Amino acid sequence: MTAAQTKWKHLEGFNCTGEQVALEEEERLRDISLTWTFRSGQLDEEGEPRRLGTDEVAVQMDMREKRVAELVSRAMRAYPMVADDVGVEVLFEDEHLIAVNKPFGVQSAPVHRFRGGSMVNRLIHYLGGKEPLVIHRLDRDTSGLLLFAKTKEAVTKVHAQFRKRTMKKCYLALCMGVPDSSTFSIDCAIGDHATVAYARSGTTLEDDPDAKAASTSFFVLSENKGIYIQAGGPAVPGEMFDHSEHGKLLEPPTVDGGGGAALVACAPHTGRTHQIRIHMQAAGHPLIGDDLYGASVPWIQRQALHSVALSFTHPISNEEMTLVAPLHQDFVQALGQWLPQRMSELFKDKAATQRQHSGRKRRSRQPNQQ
Repeated sequence: MTAAQTKWKHLEGFNCTGEQVALEEEERLRDISLTWTFRSGQLDEEGEPRRLGTDEVAVQMDMREKRVAELVSRAMRAYPMVADDVGVEVLFEDEHLIAVNKPFGVQSAPVHRFRGGSMVNRLIHYLGGKEPLVIHRLDRDTSGLLLFAKTKEAVTKVHAQFRKRTMKKCYLALCMGVPDSSTFSIDCAIGDHATVAYARSGTTLEDDPDAKAASTSFFVLSENKGIYIQAGGPAVPGEMFDHSEHGKLLEPPTVDGGGGAALVACAPHTGRTHQIRIHMQAAGHPLIGDDLYGASVPWIQRQALHSVALSFTHPISNEEMTLVAPLHQDFVQALGQWLPQRMSELFKDKAATQRQHSGRKRRSRQPNQQ
């Protein structure tokens, strides 16, 4: 049997025109391309199914990459994304942009079109079926301000601000130990980890030419040198926790060091995967609750990292904007337990005030019923 006969063997017995046969074969190839793209069995850094690139799928299907890209694109358009009927906290919305306060434990975008559970899926329902356009992402267990676009023009212009580094980002983090300086910066390239696929590591461009330059500025807002991280229960070091470098942070505080915690404002100047988490680890102060680079603790069930503010120029009106996301309750409770209570109240009240943006929709709303 020739290769051509084998290719069409599955259609034997059908009385089909040549056009029908070609259509069936096209649909079959689209299904195969989607399966390889989204269901290859490989996992990403969050332990979720990884989406393969068209170059990888082309190898598996023994086809030209251009043809695979065409198959995937057409197949995806035929599958509407899942709309999750879950409320969203909208911080800002107009006809071009929408900003939300992402809870922890939720992906920014779906791992593939067949699954829900992300902020994109919640916004699809909120927007009456319209798919928001992803501008940037937060790790699953990082909470806070997440900006989406409604138009391609807005995406292009906001992405330009990210590239030119005119988009200003600010995060709040609770770290292990107290930094020696109240202000400091970390310039440390970030590359793939040598053995753990879902982790990243700090490196140099000389040691890893495939790594990407990364820079973050830090500002200590509040500190408590006298607290013992494990006082509220045992801390569990993460897989990437360096005991030789950071082991004293798990010990009771003494005059020689150990223990302590600090609230730090983090201003990343680049946008690499796990950037703040890795840079805080490089500074000697991994994040509290970080089950990969820091240590899990019973009094906050995720990494203590919150995207608190974005400052940028509106892509259409050219208005200078600053959006602020209030802290989630688990973060506020952690601050109240381990740092001066006035700090948690300060940031809760300040965020609630600053997020009131003139002329915009400000309150949390349930999805549109359209």
